[in-house]
Amino acid sequence: MGSLSKLRASIETHYMGPVIDAPASDALAQLLAGNLPAMSDAKKRVWARFLMSLALRNPETLVLTSAAGAREYFVGGPC
Repeated sequence: MGSLSKLRASIETHYMGPVIDAPASDALAQLLAGNLPAMSDAKKRVWARFLMSLALRNPETLVLTSAAGAREYFVGGPC
């Protein structure tokens, strides 16, 4: 596995899973139970954060951000 693949796996394991996905699972359970009206603003933000993470996790975005990050790191300037 290349270092980029290891980095992606590490981000999923150490950040996305515990910080984004785990809290969102509680929000999803509440949504599926039909409790949207009772959902707190904090729980709604958790769910919104999860939905936004989906856009960042798609393959096209990963390719673009990986390429941009590599250029900035190795060339030393913004993309």
